[in-house]
Amino acid sequence: LELPTGVDTQTLVHILIGAFLDIVGSKALFPICMAPFAFETFYNDFIKVGDDPIMSVTSYKWITMMVCLLVLPSAVITPKVFQSFGLAAGAVLGNFVTGVVTIALLFIG
Repeated sequence: LELPTGVDTQTLVHILIGAFLDIVGSKALFPICMAPFAFETFYNDFIKVGDDPIMSVTSYKWITMMVCLLVLPSAVITPKVFQSFGLAAGAVLGNFVTGVVTIALLFIG
């Protein structure tokens, strides 16, 4: 078994960029948008103290519905992405796109 003598910085940069993009989609905003905690935080907490909420009930429903609808096109596109980019890059790309779309939905709402 031959061990590398140095670090391939280009590969390391690709890994770090991929990890960051993966976090944007899988750990950042998507879970919050789908959780009741988001409704409690962005609506009920503001109502309780008499402030205007960041997000209306209608906005919360729209965000939840749009995120759920993302499953349909992704089921069609995912096999083609995996064939083109490979499994790892396809997964990272999918998570990044999910994060970007979720952020966009939060701004629209």
